[in-house]
Amino acid sequence: MTSHFQGKSFLKEIDFSTNELMYLIDFAAHLKSLKQQNIPHPYLLGKTLHSYLKNIN
Repeated sequence: MTSHFQGKSFLKEIDFSTNELMYLIDFAAHLKSLKQQNIPHPYLLGKTLHSYLKNIN
């Protein structure tokens, strides 16, 4: 499966169109929903996602 996002790096929001950003947000919500329901899927197979939050004082 080839994506039009292949080879792109998410560095700045301005590098993507509004439609592309909405697609990414919707897809992230879809993946989160599948995870919460313990539904297996082929997306990101063998990948590990990490979220890093930095506290700014």
